[in-house]
Amino acid sequence: MNQITASDINEMNRAFWAAELAVAERRMKDPAILLQATSAMAAERDRRLPIEWQISLYGALQDAEAAKRRFAAQQSRRAGSAKKTDPLQAFIVEAVKSNGSITHVQLLDKLRREQQPGGWVEDVDDKTIWFVDAKGLLKEAPASGLKDRLSRAKKSLGRDKKISSR
Repeated sequence: MNQITASDINEMNRAFWAAELAVAERRMKDPAILLQATSAMAAERDRRLPIEWQISLYGALQDAEAAKRRFAAQQSRRAGSAKKTDPLQAFIVEAVKSNGSITHVQLLDKLRREQQPGGWVEDVDDKTIWFVDAKGLLKEAPASGLKDRLSRAKKSLGRDKKISSR
C-alpha cells in the first residue's frame, strides 16, 4: 500500500495554492470582477459578520466571475431577439408607402380617422396616441414622437428603395 507522507501532503498543498493564486490573479485583472468581489466582501464586513463567516477573497472572486458569466449570457439572449415593429409604426410605414411626402400633421389626422372603440387605435389627442399592440395590450405613444417615427419610416423606405434599385 502506498503511504502518503507529510512531504507529499505539503507538495499537494503547494500545487493547489499555486494554481488557486494563478486563477485569482487572472480574475483580479478584470476590473468588473475585482469590483464585484471587493464590494461583496465590504458588504459582509459592513454587516458586521464574524470574520470566520465572511467570504474569502478567493471565494468572492469566484462568485463574481460566475455572476459576470450569468449576466453576459443573459445579455446575449436578449441581444439575439430583434425588436418587433409595433402596430403604430407599421401604420406609419404603410402611410409613407402610399404617400411619400406625408407630414406629421396629415399622419395625425389619418390616425384620428382610424380611431374607434375596440379598434387598434383607441384614442388620439394632442399629447398621446393610445393603441393596441400585437399582444392585445393597450400602449401609449407621445404624439410629439410622431415626427421621429415618421422620419424613421421615410429613411427606412428610402434605404429599401436604394437597395431594390441596385
